[in-house]
Amino acid sequence: MRVLVTAFEPFENRKTNSSVVLLERLNLNIDKKVLPVDAIKIYSAFEKLSVTKYDIVIMLGEANITNIRLEHVAKNKLDMRVKDNKGNQFSNQPIIRVKPLNLRTNLPIDELNLDKFDLSEDAGSFLCNMAYYLLLNDSSTCLKAFIHAPINNSDYKEILEVFIHEITKASNLR
Repeated sequence: MRVLVTAFEPFENRKTNSSVVLLERLNLNIDKKVLPVDAIKIYSAFEKLSVTKYDIVIMLGEANITNIRLEHVAKNKLDMRVKDNKGNQFSNQPIIRVKPLNLRTNLPIDELNLDKFDLSEDAGSFLCNMAYYLLLNDSSTCLKAFIHAPINNSDYKEILEVFIHEITKASNLR
């Protein structure tokens, strides 16, 4: 079972990103990649992930929330409230032209224990949503998920490790 987990580099002049801290703490046999906070480079960074070689791809991001959150939906919309690390700030732009407005995860939600997660249908409109939309739009058949962790709180290692094991079991049943 090949698993890829991604996170985002720090932005807004902060020294760390809780998604990277969480990614680094994971004690699993998985591939780990850190994505740029750059709306232009994210396209090529996503292509380099080669998601077709994985059975499961989980993206991590951080948000101003109080609990870990599983995102069900990505929107075909980039509407940045702040500039990215390269100074880009796009307003009300599609991520991919002539594509559906919303894409949903292909996780078997009903088969997973999500008691520890808040569930959300709004991944925002910044680069987390953008990367997730690119993942969900990809034609690969891997299981795809996006999880937001609270800013400045990366104490969700065990919850995420259990979640990855559950997805792995669900994937074996497919």
